[in-house]
Amino acid sequence: MDSWESFRDEYETYRSSQRNWISYFHNIQVLVNDATTLVDEADIQTDEDAKKALLQEAHEVLELVRTTMRELRKRNGFPKFNTDELTAFHSIMGEIIAILTEGFDDNTIETLYDLYRDASHAWFKVEKNSLDQDAWGLSDDEMQDYSEYVLLERKALDKFETALVAGDEVAIAMAALGLKPNQAQAYLLLGDL
Repeated sequence: MDSWESFRDEYETYRSSQRNWISYFHNIQVLVNDATTLVDEADIQTDEDAKKALLQEAHEVLELVRTTMRELRKRNGFPKFNTDELTAFHSIMGEIIAILTEGFDDNTIETLYDLYRDASHAWFKVEKNSLDQDAWGLSDDEMQDYSEYVLLERKALDKFETALVAGDEVAIAMAALGLKPNQAQAYLLLGDL
């Protein structure tokens, strides 16, 4: 919360446009307040399942902060950040995992294959968007880690496609869940600054 408040205080009036700039900060403040309330409720919760549900809900609210910041940058002509490409991929990955929680029907594999193509294309943009080591303040080891996560995610996507082609529902579900770890590690490496 302190990091957000510091960022907000410094940049909220960086541009004077209510519609194109300040409104985004107001929307994010609402999301941060909502997430904070959920976390506070989780802190006093004694039921572990209820606590976990509240924290998951807070996580989902904070997901909207990423997409809102991406839209702010896009609307105001800022260059794309590597995290914007990771966010685009994450949204598609979330759709894939959400479909799997609903179970398989006659159209599931076809729908997942369409989403796989979208995810693969989105990850291609991550692969081609070079990471500026100095701008992100990353060490050589962190740069190597990031490159490794990007490579491992491509392999996870290939594994997901192979499972889809084979039509094995269990393998598809396992491969889909395998899409999350490397993308998350790459994002956290950049988001840890």
